[in-house]
Amino acid sequence: PPLMDVWFATAEQGWAAGAYGVLLHTSNGGRNWADWSHKLDNSDELHLNGVAGDVQGNLFLASEWGTVFVSGNAGESWRQSETGYDGSFFGVVVNPATGSVFAYGLLGTIYRSADEGETWEESTSEVSASLFGAATNSGAVVFVGQGGTATVSHDDGESFTPLIQSRRKGFYGVTPYGESFVATGEGGSLSIAAETGGAGQ
Repeated sequence: PPLMDVWFATAEQGWAAGAYGVLLHTSNGGRNWADWSHKLDNSDELHLNGVAGDVQGNLFLASEWGTVFVSGNAGESWRQSETGYDGSFFGVVVNPATGSVFAYGLLGTIYRSADEGETWEESTSEVSASLFGAATNSGAVVFVGQGGTATVSHDDGESFTPLIQSRRKGFYGVTPYGESFVATGEGGSLSIAAETGGAGQ
């Protein structure tokens, strides 16, 4: 099955998540991987579309049916956290400045947890296109997706501002770069200035 996302807590410890409930773990920087899929109670084989963690050692898996799987012991065991949403999440990101966890997906949907995945509340993303990537930088949280969509929050998800881009090609990922971000997808990469909403080449 295809793998959808990968996240490393350290240079050695990493997890990869994928379709039909696949979860892999490495303890040697990716040289070898072990199948940890059996550690999840996922009899429906929900797709695991995103994986991320926080500095406390918690791990989060974004899945279908509004489900986020949460582990408090580095992936040894997991529980299902119900968000109140019934659609698909395509990814998950942690804001290291606050510890808040964001799950995002279809039609601009973003849910936030401020208590390590115990409870969730919906955020108003101010966009309606599906979101496929997210990143944090100096407290800002940016989400990108379909049709060149990008939206940013500077207050930990309390409010969002859409970032108007110069093109409408889809973004599938985004990463911090300097004081801003670089989004990648159809047609290559594009720099995003989260403070001004401008875009470069």
